[in-house]
Amino acid sequence: MKRLVFIALFALPTFAQVLTDTPRGVVVAHDHRIELMKGWNVAGVEQATFITANDERVIVLDALNNEAAIVDLATGRVTRIRTAETPIAAIFVKRDLYILARDARVLQRVGGEDIPLAADPSHVATADGRVYVYSRASGVLQEIGGARYEVPPFASDFEIAGDRGYLVYPREGKIRVYVIPSGVEGPGREGRIA
Repeated sequence: MKRLVFIALFALPTFAQVLTDTPRGVVVAHDHRIELMKGWNVAGVEQATFITANDERVIVLDALNNEAAIVDLATGRVTRIRTAETPIAAIFVKRDLYILARDARVLQRVGGEDIPLAADPSHVATADGRVYVYSRASGVLQEIGGARYEVPPFASDFEIAGDRGYLVYPREGKIRVYVIPSGVEGPGREGRIA
């Protein structure tokens, strides 16, 4: 019986699945499809690895095949684009859409220019209409179109809330807090991870 269960685990197909909440409902990407629950169901990407949305559009990335599907939430109309090597994240900022391509080391503005980044860009975030990228191996926090700050490398996460940027260092058990957009580590603003 144990053998049968073990064989069944490898015989059953597995599919990537990602989902996000939108003003029109939950959107799920799976099995080569993108679906607005109780709405449209359209052809998607082969391996859905990331999804995000704003009030009008949803984007699904396929990091294995360097492509993206952008879907209009109201109509279900799909626009497919090729991306730079290994798209790992995307972010909507006002009317613009940015795609973070890790191995190409660029931030692609869809319909615009590619912005070069430091080695190993791993996280993208936004504050007050500005875009920030953290590059893990090089320890660089970059404001797109603005300043570039040297910070400790190898944070596992980067988030922005208000005028503060948070870099998480689990190995050290710390969260470092930075004032955005100055890039200055706030005095006494280093937290401990319990």
